[in-house]
Amino acid sequence: MGVRFEIVDWAALAPGLVARADWQSWAGAPWVPDGPLETKLEAMPAMQRRRLNPLARAAAQVAWDCHSPRTETPVVFASGYGDAHRGLNLLKEFACTGEASPTDFALSVHNAIGAMYSIARSDAAAYSSVAAGAASAAGAYLVGAVLTAFLLSFALLLALMPALKLRLLGPVDDLAPLEAGAAV
Repeated sequence: MGVRFEIVDWAALAPGLVARADWQSWAGAPWVPDGPLETKLEAMPAMQRRRLNPLARAAAQVAWDCHSPRTETPVVFASGYGDAHRGLNLLKEFACTGEASPTDFALSVHNAIGAMYSIARSDAAAYSSVAAGAASAAGAYLVGAVLTAFLLSFALLLALMPALKLRLLGPVDDLAPLEAGAAV
């Protein structure tokens, strides 16, 4: 017995790779994306969007691209260690000045992007965040499968890797599909 998934839909974002056609072209002749990671993230209100750095904006954009408008869909976000760049800058600031920005701290933790995303969507569904280093994506799929099994509903998975929308298959086929996406 195991957990199997079917890819139902996907979304991804990288420098120079925004649309599906870009990614499909890239798949035929892969290259290392280079340059700034930019996204407008127009679905999120400007006052919330401005608090997110480019990585968080990209993750939220891909979440919006994969996530159905239903607000009861459970969501699992995964990242290796949260916003490591923001966390390192926070530590440098503290080492130099003895002070640290509470806002930067709040946005550096592993569940910050998911929290900002759920607030922007006015979403009261179950949200989980996984930060397990290299095992984060696998952990997110496991949590998504458990959410799907116990809540008997969809779960959207977002990991900092190429995005997929997946359907849970196999021994628990009678359950609703597992929507899975991965941001950036």
